[in-house]
Amino acid sequence: MALPCSSINPISNQHKCNTIIKHKLLAGDFEGCITAHNEMQEAGHFPNNFAFPLLLKAAAFLLSPSLGSALHGQALKTGYGSHLFVQTSMINMYSRLGSINDARKVFDIMPHRDTIAWNAILSAYASDGRADMCLELFSSMPVKDLFSFNIMISAFATAGRVEYARQIFDSSSYKDDFSWNSLISCYVKAGDMHMALTMFDQMPEKNAVSWNIIISGYLQNEQYVKVIEKFFEMKSSGFTSSELAMASTIAASAHLGSLRLGTKLHLHAHELGLTSSPNVAAAVIDMYAKCGSRDGALIMFYKTQTKDIYVWNSVICGLAAHGFGVFLFKLFEDMKQFGVMPDEITFLGLLVGCSHSGMITEGYQLFNSMVEKYGVSPNLEHYACVVDLLSRAGELRRAHGIVKGMPFKPGATVMGALLNGCLIHRNVELGMEAMKLITERRDAMSDGEYMMMANMCAVAGYHEEAKRWRDKMRENGVIKKAGFSMIEVDGKQYRFQSGDVKNSSLFY
Repeated sequence: MALPCSSINPISNQHKCNTIIKHKLLAGDFEGCITAHNEMQEAGHFPNNFAFPLLLKAAAFLLSPSLGSALHGQALKTGYGSHLFVQTSMINMYSRLGSINDARKVFDIMPHRDTIAWNAILSAYASDGRADMCLELFSSMPVKDLFSFNIMISAFATAGRVEYARQIFDSSSYKDDFSWNSLISCYVKAGDMHMALTMFDQMPEKNAVSWNIIISGYLQNEQYVKVIEKFFEMKSSGFTSSELAMASTIAASAHLGSLRLGTKLHLHAHELGLTSSPNVAAAVIDMYAKCGSRDGALIMFYKTQTKDIYVWNSVICGLAAHGFGVFLFKLFEDMKQFGVMPDEITFLGLLVGCSHSGMITEGYQLFNSMVEKYGVSPNLEHYACVVDLLSRAGELRRAHGIVKGMPFKPGATVMGALLNGCLIHRNVELGMEAMKLITERRDAMSDGEYMMMANMCAVAGYHEEAKRWRDKMRENGVIKKAGFSMIEVDGKQYRFQSGDVKNSSLFY
């Protein structure tokens, strides 16, 4: 255990205090750093160019602007305010505290700037999402290193500006794993999996991060078979499955409805000790629920030791479509007793569960409690769900009142739910009002909306108007999507589409 600074031999006090501060910082004891600093001052010793960067970093991790400003002022008073390392640390501190303007002020008054200082201000603007300012500074840099290029690639990748990220990447004479992975991530974010795979294949040496990016990228872009293929390719390349790769692949098997594959992946995850990870456990629970194995989902849920919000949400949302309304509310109460507070996903799952269980009153009360009791603002999906719940039950006026009171414009899902309820209950008057709201939106209508508009007119006896909506649908090139089903037989996935006389096997 380190002694207080004041009890150290005065001859070497400064050096030993600096060492104590450094060790506390490395151990993550940021408050201890500041305590050691205060004791050092009480003993008559003040920080130097070695101690100030450590203390500024501690202030940054403590997210304390007042402490950061005090240290800045002290550095100026003691003559270290213009020291290169101290000023660079100030830039990093202000960046972490979100005070980009203060970081820039420090940078602008620096008498000398090395590449590390330039990279610090570049990183500050990149963290703040200001890629254009990064480019302006990058163009002015007298000397650029690999880190400079990587900051720029990452900044444009985060902003989704593929062309700029690629230009910076191509202009760099040397590229490391971070350079390649940042650009691949950029293509993934842009939905261009063809270019993401092209860069992935060109990468000289792939690492675990590279595989995680490409596998999770295919999942994000809903190319589920590709997720499975890349996962097994990763394994055959000698890489061990990571939590992210495992969770992504299990999620893909869930979307494909393959219980057999999902179970095998679950076993593989268990053998690797990955099921103790909440992310992997949540993916397994979701997979069993989506594949129709309610027992499998619950067994995995109760076996999971560390239940975070993702694990609770996976079981609530997974069972919601199976009509477990009352049980879901029990889980909801258990969740709160464990100290896990609900988020927007939790409420969406509960509302879906109410809809599938016919729990109209409970669903409506839950929706109203979101803001009042839990401070969670409903989004478009929550509104669509509660409008659908009320509309199906014939509570059309109440559903219409919710739509009219929305803080933002109702989208296609909300209006579709209301119009569908009007069709079910043959409420022509309200159906016409809903149609008016849809047409006033002035954006592209979905195939479902066109069909419901036509059907509503037909129910009202306006057959010419119904024909006009169908004609308009064809004129605008909107095609009614054919429904399809997927089944698993002896490990094979089969997809059947409405009207097909053949089927296609997806994978083995």
